Amino acid sequence: MKTNSLLFMLLGFGCRSSYIEPGKNLNESTIVSDADNDGYGSDEDCDDQNDQINPSVAEICDGQDNNCNGIIDEEVEQIFYLDSDEDGYGLSTDVFYACELPSGYAQNGSDCNDLDDTIYPGATEICDGLDNDCNDIVDDDIGDWFYVDRDLDGYGSNDEQERLCAPEEGYSDLSGDCDDLNNQVYPGAPEICDGLDNDCDETIDDVDEMTFYRDADQDGYGNPYDTVQDCNVPEGYVFNSLDCDDLDTNISPDAEEICDGIDNNCDGNTDDVPDFIYYQDADNDGYGNLSEAVATCSAPSGYVSDASDCDDSSSAISPAATEICNTIDDNCDGNIDEDGYDGSLYYVDADNDGYGSTTGTLLSCQQPSGYASNDADCDDYNNTISPDADEVCNLIDDNCDGVIDTDAIDIVLWYIDYDQDGYGTNTLTELSCSQPTLFVEIDGDCDDADEDIYPGAPERCDGSDGNCDGQIDNDNDGDGYTDESCGGTDCDDSNPTVFTDSNGLCPLGESCIDILNQGYATADGIYDLDVDGIDQGADAFSAYCDMTTDGGGWTLGMQFSSSSNLTFNSPYWTNQTLLNESLLSPSDGVDAKYQSFLDVEGDEIQGCLSNGCKSYPLPQTTTLLDLFSDTAIGSDTNGTGGLYFSETDSERREWLSIQSLSASYFSSANYVRTGINIDDDMSCYDARVRFGLVLNNEGNVYTLNDAIGFGASAYYSSSCDYAQNQDAPWSVGSGAALASTLYNSTGTIWIR
Repeated sequence: MKTNSLLFMLLGFGCRSSYIEPGKNLNESTIVSDADNDGYGSDEDCDDQNDQINPSVAEICDGQDNNCNGIIDEEVEQIFYLDSDEDGYGLSTDVFYACELPSGYAQNGSDCNDLDDTIYPGATEICDGLDNDCNDIVDDDIGDWFYVDRDLDGYGSNDEQERLCAPEEGYSDLSGDCDDLNNQVYPGAPEICDGLDNDCDETIDDVDEMTFYRDADQDGYGNPYDTVQDCNVPEGYVFNSLDCDDLDTNISPDAEEICDGIDNNCDGNTDDVPDFIYYQDADNDGYGNLSEAVATCSAPSGYVSDASDCDDSSSAISPAATEICNTIDDNCDGNIDEDGYDGSLYYVDADNDGYGSTTGTLLSCQQPSGYASNDADCDDYNNTISPDADEVCNLIDDNCDGVIDTDAIDIVLWYIDYDQDGYGTNTLTELSCSQPTLFVEIDGDCDDADEDIYPGAPERCDGSDGNCDGQIDNDNDGDGYTDESCGGTDCDDSNPTVFTDSNGLCPLGESCIDILNQGYATADGIYDLDVDGIDQGADAFSAYCDMTTDGGGWTLGMQFSSSSNLTFNSPYWTNQTLLNESLLSPSDGVDAKYQSFLDVEGDEIQGCLSNGCKSYPLPQTTTLLDLFSDTAIGSDTNGTGGLYFSETDSERREWLSIQSLSASYFSSANYVRTGINIDDDMSCYDARVRFGLVLNNEGNVYTLNDAIGFGASAYYSSSCDYAQNQDAPWSVGSGAALASTLYNSTGTIWIR
């Protein structure tokens, strides 16, 4: 039973593909799994799921380690070659090992140019100067046959020929040259008598023979009557037939003609000896005419041997004559009037400045080159020195007047500089090329006794002209007042019309609109005004200017506090008394009346309450004082007075808005007026206003009962409790009086 148990165990292990190490019994062996039944356990098998992979398997190229030696595809990969031009052949210098052919590679590595797909082993060789088939031979066995032409006569030897893609020097497509070392020998060459077959027709000297002439006297010239025909010169013969006596060696074309009655030089003339040519002397002056000559061995009558007469019609003209100034070549030297004895004397002008010197003279009919008609040059080696030159300061007599530098064009006028401040005065001057002591080149010193006063000096504050500009220093605008920065009284030294007055004010104009229009200022603020000119008539004063509202240029005349006492019957409306005149800013919020109320004229008035402004044109130019004093208090209903502004009712109701009241508050009012000094029927029952709006909110127009603006009073009584010159309790200086309800407001009145 034990055996069966062991067998069962072995069978059980076998079913699980177990492996018992050889040489060991069951108890001693380590049991290793062999899942793929290839006889190798997992400790040796590198892939126990594949029976084709184990240490006994031969390695194949498949990207796996088939023999489990730790190396994939060793010694089984193929070599492939980079094939850049994809012609099927790669470069042997660029290889890649792989199991399969990669893209861009080839199995053959014998391409000799892998950048040209027309070049590879086996390609067709063409005539292009390249080795197309990669056999290391360029253009082999292609092209046309050409013959070697060594003598470059256009014909090659039949014995030497080569294939060429194009004709080259030293080759010809014509053959048949029978002597390829002599360029005078080729097919078609002219045949000459030289013992050669010049035209390669296999016949030597097949040309007509030449004629030679007997030279019996051996003088190099032959007898025309004694000839022979031959290809070569026979002895005693010559090519020419020019000898006229072949028995006398002294007679030939080379011989000298002499007077012997023989034609020595064979020119057909006897005794034509050059040394025995005589010339006609028609004027009998001993000199003959070259154009009238005879060749003879003795002089004929009227002929001479000298042919140098240039005018054979005048005995006064000959080489022996004296040259005179007559536009004729008297002495026949080829020059006219040269050195004529009656010519002018000219002086050498070495520097070519038009002036000569006595260092060289020449008598001539005409002025020669390099000479002048005068000897006025004092330095004939310097063309900048002559009587025409400008005299300059250089210690040289440039203009040759005998005086040095005193009349120089660049001589300097110097000015005496007593105070040595670098600027002189024209009270004493001196002309000199060099600076004299105590003199300078610049004048303009307005005080040559003070070294601190000169042109361009720092401006002074002592009332003097320190910089000599003709104006008192620090009075840039020339109005006679020095700048405040220098202790003067000019508050604007850039404007001659603006300066500080005797009271220390600096008025910029007559009014704010004047200042704005002249461009002196554009910002709101306090400015000095003088309505009749600086220090003329009334004194200047300060005022607040609104330079921005409605085009700007408004002058503040009156200011109202929020509990103002400047009611309708306040005396300040019509008297000249000022109130809080030093509190100039509209933001001060006080009752104030300013000098501008009295003096500034304008043709527009503006009133401003807490929520805005209303402005109106005036019928004429006036001051605020005159406006309120001269406008009668009254009503337009009975013609008693008041100044009324032309507006629509809706425009008049804008007074309600600038007082922060609803414009529709009195929509049922049947009488609405705006103006100056309005009091309807001058009774004690009426509402009134110095400047602003009045309206009747009841049926009786003669009982105005509401007012808005400045000096506004409302009617609110059933009986006349207050006199006309007495303000009722329902009055405000600035704001609104609506029956018994009062709306006090700060306010301002402006003129422009």
